[in-house]
Amino acid sequence: MINDSPLDSDQAVIVSDKEESFSLNGEKLPDCSAFNKIYLIPINYQGVTEGYLAIFQERENGTQIADELKLYEILATQIAPVFVTAEISKASDTDEHSLLHYDIRSAITDMGKISSSITFILFRMTIQGHKVHLEDFKKARVQIKKLLGEEFSDNGKLLSETWNYYLVAIPGANTISAQMSGNIVIEMFQEFFIGEEGKPTFRLDYLTKQYPFDSDNVSELADIMVYELLQNPFPEL
Repeated sequence: MINDSPLDSDQAVIVSDKEESFSLNGEKLPDCSAFNKIYLIPINYQGVTEGYLAIFQERENGTQIADELKLYEILATQIAPVFVTAEISKASDTDEHSLLHYDIRSAITDMGKISSSITFILFRMTIQGHKVHLEDFKKARVQIKKLLGEEFSDNGKLLSETWNYYLVAIPGANTISAQMSGNIVIEMFQEFFIGEEGKPTFRLDYLTKQYPFDSDNVSELADIMVYELLQNPFPEL
């Protein structure tokens, strides 16, 4: 809110020198009447408004407002990735959801330079109702990471892992080829962990989503992936 009016998340706001008072989110700021203009430019990144860039102009500089505004908007675009990274780095390392957001953002920023689309594969490992020793659990995690490294060494990258989640990104891949790779990893993984009754002691499942076709919003894409994977029941073995 600026002077009790909502800020636009898509367009810059210009406050002229006629304003005698200036408040931001209800908090009155020191007298800004000495400034010729105040620009507030939204900092948008992957469909999310992360904040606003404030430019306080003391005097006219002979430049057209439209030209100044274009320059400030470019500056806000350049600031956005740094701004987001700094905010996410404050999150706890145990906040898996924040880490997922961060990893997806990073992949889009890095891989977006070489491809306009990125396929994400989120794997989840679960214990299948058997008593599992800690050492077996550790071995399962090592095996998953090894298989993912082998399967995606040429075209993909393992972005992150938690105790049972693994996120892979593939620039330019289609969902069909990603699903084929996912199936290969699962089939190879299941062969390593068979219990006494001939049933797998661990199960690996996955889903794929493609940016920007499934969503061009990072937060929404991360939410969709986690939600759908949690909603996907495992069939009885």
